[in-house]
Amino acid sequence: MRNPSLRFYNWLARHHVSYRAKFALLVAGAQSLLALGAWLYLLALGAAAPPQLWQFFWFLCAALILLTLLLSWGIAALLAPVTLTADSLKKYLEQQVLPSLPIQHTDTAGQLMSDTQYVITELDRHATKFDDNALTDHLTQMLTRGASEKRLRQEIEYAVSHLQPFVLALLDLDHFKEINDHYGLAVGDQCIRYVGKIIRAHTRKHDWVGRWGGDEFILVLRNLEPAKLEPTLKRLNEALSSAPLPNLPHDLHLMLALSIGATILRPGDTPEVLLAKAESALYQAKTIGRGSVMILDERVNAPSKRAPRGS
Repeated sequence: MRNPSLRFYNWLARHHVSYRAKFALLVAGAQSLLALGAWLYLLALGAAAPPQLWQFFWFLCAALILLTLLLSWGIAALLAPVTLTADSLKKYLEQQVLPSLPIQHTDTAGQLMSDTQYVITELDRHATKFDDNALTDHLTQMLTRGASEKRLRQEIEYAVSHLQPFVLALLDLDHFKEINDHYGLAVGDQCIRYVGKIIRAHTRKHDWVGRWGGDEFILVLRNLEPAKLEPTLKRLNEALSSAPLPNLPHDLHLMLALSIGATILRPGDTPEVLLAKAESALYQAKTIGRGSVMILDERVNAPSKRAPRGS
C-alpha cells in the first residue's frame, strides 16, 4: 500500500543524488524561480525599466546565491541526525557495533535518534540472549551438541599443543525409552535434568559436560591419569544410586544408570576419530549390560563391568 505523503519524495528519489543534494536543489530551484520572475519583469519593461531596477536585480541575484549557500549549510546541519542515524544502522548491520546516539533531544530528529538507539540496543540484547540460548540446552543448562562440537575441537587443539592428557566419554542413560513409556515424557525430562545435575556435581571444575542429544551426554576430562579414569567414571553411577530422585517413585530411581564409553586422545586423533572411538566404546558398554563402563585404550586395565542394579 502506497503512502500518499511519499509521492513527492518518490519523484525526487528517481534522481540519484544524495539526500542533502535534493534539499539544496529544491532551495536553489525556488530561488532561481524568484530571480527568473524578476528578470522576465525587467525584460517586459524593456527600455522603460530604470537603471536602478537592473542594479537591484543584480543585487538580488548575488543575495540569492549567498542565501543558497547559507541555506545549504543549515539544511546539512539539520540533516545531521538523519545521516548519523543511517550511518549507525549501517554500521550495526555490517559490523554489529552498537551506536551511541544522543537521546536528550525532543524534536522529531531527536526522537528518531533516541528511538533508533533504543531499538538497536534491545535488538542486540535479544540477539545475544538468542545466541546464548542456542549454546545452552534449556533442560539441563549444559552446552548443546553444536556448542559441544565446537568446544571439543578447541579442547583437542589445546591438549595436543600442550601435551596434556585428554579423555572423551559418551554417557547414555539406560532404558530411557522405558522410563518415558511408563512414566511419561515430563518425568523423563526430570530424569534427564537430574542426571545432568549429578554429572556436573561429580566432575571437576576444569572438566566440562554437554548434552549430546536425547538421553546422551558428552564429558571431557582433562589432565586425568589413565589409571584414575575408570574409578572416576564409576563414581558417576555410584552417585546416581546413592542420591535419591526428588519427588519421584523409588522404583524409578532404581532404574537409573549410565552406560559409559570412553577413550583417551592419541597423537593424530581428529575430533571425528575420537568421537568414533567413544561411540564404539559406548556401544560395547551397552552390550555388556546396564551401568557398564568401557574404555578403549591399551593404557587402561581391561574394561570392567559394573554389577547390574535392581535387575
